[in-house]
Amino acid sequence: MNGQNCVYNHNFQHPPNSIGRWPPGWEPVGGNADTSWRRVAEQSSDGRYCLVISNPTHEGRCGVREVPPVTIAVNPGDRWRVEARIRLAVAGKVYMAIDFYSESGNVVAQVREEFDVSQHMEVYGYEYSVPPLAVQGLLEIGIEESNTLWIDWVAKVRKETDSEQLGEKQDVCNAIHAGGQGLFDSGKDQCFVVLVERPITGNPRIELGRCLTSLGGRKKERITFYPGDQSVEFGEVFLRSTGRVILEFSIGEDNVCIRLEFPASEIRFALDSPLRLTRKGAPLNIEVVNPSREPFCYCLLVVGEVKAAGSRNKLD
Repeated sequence: MNGQNCVYNHNFQHPPNSIGRWPPGWEPVGGNADTSWRRVAEQSSDGRYCLVISNPTHEGRCGVREVPPVTIAVNPGDRWRVEARIRLAVAGKVYMAIDFYSESGNVVAQVREEFDVSQHMEVYGYEYSVPPLAVQGLLEIGIEESNTLWIDWVAKVRKETDSEQLGEKQDVCNAIHAGGQGLFDSGKDQCFVVLVERPITGNPRIELGRCLTSLGGRKKERITFYPGDQSVEFGEVFLRSTGRVILEFSIGEDNVCIRLEFPASEIRFALDSPLRLTRKGAPLNIEVVNPSREPFCYCLLVVGEVKAAGSRNKLD
């Protein structure tokens, strides 16, 4: 991966002379009393040490998160790539998530991918776009099952903004409005938030999009949107899929408030009850479920407005 790695202590080599000391720039997350996080002198290709997370009994989130001593600023619309060289004791799932923060320190969005990781050290990663209002993006990597995870190194690199990449986000928007066929042909997975100013109405339009070239059989993925310092109302959905799909919308950790099921189709519709997110309130969660055995491709676009102060913001 070309470019400057913006992760502090990306290979856990500091401090260099004491394997028992915790590597600065990182903090443990999740786990339970049986979980351990430690540096070991094995499996490392980039120095002496490797970080190991042993999670024998906890069935839930367990990993490490960036806590850099110096903030690396990000700009909305920029393209980044995150990668990690990792392995598991038993083949399973590893997640990599980027939490985006506003100037006030609130989480405004998250991108997250899960990978099928083997027992051999390999590099996994994905590209993402920085959403509106974000000034910082911090990485979290971990597991959500009983297993042992080795992390050799991690990297976050800002992509070069050449003419092809500058046009990529607009191509994504155009393709998803046109039915998403171009995205499936390109083989690119995308997740993005676009804010469109509309001075006539006064309320900016917000578009939350996700395109995936392959969602495995009996699998699901979650898309999370945090309202941050704004109130948002989502009311329109566009979906194109090559297989049967279930969409589940919820706000926060409440029970599913809208559940929709569609065959392989291309459809655009308005929600009977708009999804209203309050300023600094609970996030919108969208779960995309593949109930069939065969994988499928899909594009999803959820459209709404950023509401003016004083607007009604409750879930109908």
